[in-house]
Amino acid sequence: MKKVLEETQALHTGLWLLKWIDGISLGRGLLSSPRIHLVLQKLDQSDLAELAHLSPREISYVIGRRPGAAAEHAITWASPRPVLTGMLPLLNIGDILCGTSVVGALRQEEQRISLSESSHVAYCGIFDESSPPDGWSSGSYRVLNRFEFELGRQREAIGSRCMRIRTGRLEYIIPCSVILRTFYGFHTKLANAICSGPWDTTLNAVISTARYDSGIGTYRNNETGAWNIVVQAGLTRDHAVRLALLYFDEYARACANAIHASADRQTHSVRADGARHWFADAKMPYQWSNKPFEMLIRGFSLRAHRPSAEAGHRFLVTSIEGTSWPFPDQQIFSEIANSNLRSPNPNPERIPETYHAGNRRLVLLNEDIVLDHHSDAFKGAPDNRVEGAAFEFLNRPLHELQKKLSHKEYLGTQRPPAAPPALTLSAGSTAPGEEKPAPLVAESHDRRLAPHLQLFLDALDALQEAGRISAYEVIAPPEFSKLKQARNGVNCWSLASEDQLSALRLGLPVQGWEFVFSAPRGLGILRHPIPRCLLIVRVNLDGHELLVFEIEPRLGETAYRFYALEPTEPITLQAIETCIINVRAYSGSIPHSKIKLAFCTLTHGKVLALNHYYNRNFNQEIASINTESLRRQLARTYV
Repeated sequence: MKKVLEETQALHTGLWLLKWIDGISLGRGLLSSPRIHLVLQKLDQSDLAELAHLSPREISYVIGRRPGAAAEHAITWASPRPVLTGMLPLLNIGDILCGTSVVGALRQEEQRISLSESSHVAYCGIFDESSPPDGWSSGSYRVLNRFEFELGRQREAIGSRCMRIRTGRLEYIIPCSVILRTFYGFHTKLANAICSGPWDTTLNAVISTARYDSGIGTYRNNETGAWNIVVQAGLTRDHAVRLALLYFDEYARACANAIHASADRQTHSVRADGARHWFADAKMPYQWSNKPFEMLIRGFSLRAHRPSAEAGHRFLVTSIEGTSWPFPDQQIFSEIANSNLRSPNPNPERIPETYHAGNRRLVLLNEDIVLDHHSDAFKGAPDNRVEGAAFEFLNRPLHELQKKLSHKEYLGTQRPPAAPPALTLSAGSTAPGEEKPAPLVAESHDRRLAPHLQLFLDALDALQEAGRISAYEVIAPPEFSKLKQARNGVNCWSLASEDQLSALRLGLPVQGWEFVFSAPRGLGILRHPIPRCLLIVRVNLDGHELLVFEIEPRLGETAYRFYALEPTEPITLQAIETCIINVRAYSGSIPHSKIKLAFCTLTHGKVLALNHYYNRNFNQEIASINTESLRRQLARTYV
């Protein structure tokens, strides 16, 4: 549960569906921050358990207009709720609200689609007329029709636009507000900057263009073409790749600039209260060429216009959860302004350190928090961070830390006394004034391959390049297996059960060893559960074919075991799938002994539970797995 509305915006009794997000108004008077409006539909169902058991057909009648609907079944709408655009990472069409908080989500489908030059792409209004399907005889046919997805006469949707994709017989409708949130509003500071003015003039809110004495900076390397970027304090290196795209790529930068420019061209520019009002007109910041471009999406299959027509051929996208990275050969180096990371060359300073980029809090948006959507945030207060929607690149960008040539070494750290946790928060732009609420910073988190698993693959790459192993291969689940879980283009095996995954999609609480979390335990913050994955690799070492199993660790777990065995006969995917299903049946803490027992069915030899040994950098952070130690440990399976 996370609070997203002010107390004065609390919804009446019952559950409400977040049906649409659009209608941006610029700040007026004391509020300089832009706001966006939420369209909310009253649900007939009274509890989440009832919603969880709805069939796809029943859901289609929740989101669409019922055929021949009588007056007693008319949809009840709440008056639109304006919230600060900085809240975008926390909001999603299909969310279920109660009072002032998101308490769950309506069941949606997840699809992975491929686009190419043959795919037809167009941007248009959601209520524009469109070519009707065969057999249509009910008047004008729209891009988005009321029987598919009812929006009534909501003012906050009347000028909404979308990206329309046709690939084969399938059609996908992506609201421009979804594109805005995914690529231009994945962080509070970015969303506020993009909607407040031209990107070229507001980008300094999230990207530092200064050159630092330490050698880092935001620039394109003229010799190598590498993108070097420094993100502002309060952001993380996870955000650097998407920000580098908006800064360095000409097409993406033009798309970012066009978002605010479109506000001046729209006719829906003035509301009754005099506020400027416009609709999101965000375009995808990628261009795809001959190479297929993939997207991981979530949304609703739209109902066909008649029972005999083909169902499921039109799909409303409510969330873009991952895409291909369009520049697989582009090197990116990133850093955070005032990150306090060390270098081989310290420069002693005679003063204490007063500030660095870690000056931010993690918070839980519970009932104790008071949200203020009518005020900017106080610039002098520390950020209060909360994680929003997940995003992943389906193939791994070439992204590394920007190396410092030197760093300042202070006498010590001098910080002001810790202030008590702020209870009143604003996701608006920051401004001077201690009377203002503390800043709330919502941000998308990257659902990527766990750093530990990536270190393991990097170590195998190094061993193969040095000739210390003959070859290795990631063993992926079958293409349509329910056990498949992709992370940055690496196909892993999911350790969470179907029931747990269904509960997770509905926003219900899940726990157990089958999940890792987006933050360490004990910080008193919202920890997003992420299905734990298993990476399986076949390694050829000294003529022996080995199977290695790496289980994804939780944050803070370093001395984590991995399992290795030498199979006595060719291993089938079915045999591996059976083992995984057996492992998933265990409960309680992670069952190392039982996992070994399950893997024993794949070999008549021994199954070893082994530990990694690590190399560390100047900051005592884990930099890599010791490759020679890894090779020696693997050899123990047949010695």
